[in-house]
Amino acid sequence: MTETKLAEETSAANKVKRSLDILQSGNAGTIEYSARIMGIVDSLRKFTRLDEGSRQKVDLHEGIDSALYLLKHDLGDRITVDRQHGDIPHVTCSASDLNQVFMHLLRNAVAAIDGSGAIKVRSRADAGKVQIDVGDSGVGMSAEQVQRAFDPTFTRSGTRARVGLGLFTSYGIVKQHDGEISIESRLGEGTTVTVTLPVV
Repeated sequence: MTETKLAEETSAANKVKRSLDILQSGNAGTIEYSARIMGIVDSLRKFTRLDEGSRQKVDLHEGIDSALYLLKHDLGDRITVDRQHGDIPHVTCSASDLNQVFMHLLRNAVAAIDGSGAIKVRSRADAGKVQIDVGDSGVGMSAEQVQRAFDPTFTRSGTRARVGLGLFTSYGIVKQHDGEISIESRLGEGTTVTVTLPVV
């Protein structure tokens, strides 16, 4: 075999190898993106619960986890999430409505954190009730702002985005489920919103 022929075959072999490497890399990317899309679709299905009846026994953790998955992009690397899921019973509720509440609370928590920070989600059961806490290490609110937080006309730019209508809507949904929603917060010390629901 001549040197020219050998060089041509080596060059062709290298091109084939590069093509195979590109295909392999592309295939790995396709698999990864497909997994992400499937995860998003599954979380959206669980979050909306459109294929289910209006009220039934629901695992609240499933809705919280789906909301967190959908917020992964917003959380990024700057916000850590500490999930402390307790042993809680299923609750009879409208899952899609309560999932909206969890999404509102989690989005508020994300928006309240300037730079890096943490969100803590805690659930527990006591005396026939389930409590869900959504806490953040964000900018917090003053006592006056906490008092007005469920007022649909109240907004405060630069303090907690989406405070106003999101919390007002959440308040209404929780009340429709014979539950309670409360806020503990101090300026510069973060905020914790607690949702209490009866186990029925």
